[in-house]
Amino acid sequence: MQNELDHVITTWFAKRHRGLILPDGWLGRPYAEQVKLTVCTLRPVRLIIELNQQLYLILSDAELVSMDEDELKLSFTRLIFDWRYSGRIAKDDLKMYEEGTLIFASVW
Repeated sequence: MQNELDHVITTWFAKRHRGLILPDGWLGRPYAEQVKLTVCTLRPVRLIIELNQQLYLILSDAELVSMDEDELKLSFTRLIFDWRYSGRIAKDDLKMYEEGTLIFASVW
C-alpha cells in the first residue's frame, strides 16, 4: 500500500466537485452527481472512504494508478460498496467488485 494514500485522496477532493465512477459505471447521472469526501482512512490492507456521510467504499490492496486535476484512478483487488438509499423508507444496499479500477472525476 502506498504511503499516505489517504492524504493524497483528501487533498485531491478538496480542490473540486467530484463524481464517482464504479467498475460498472457512473454513480447517478454522468457529470451531474456530486460526492463529497467525509472520511478517508488508510488501514494496513484496506482503504476506507466515506462519501456524503452515507456511501462507503472499502478497497483491499488499493493503489494509486494515476491522478491529474480532473481524475483520480485507484486499483484494487476487492471493492465493497455499501450505501443507504434515502427517502421515505431508508434502505441499505451492498455491492462487491473483484479486482478492478475505481475512478473519481471532476464534475465541474
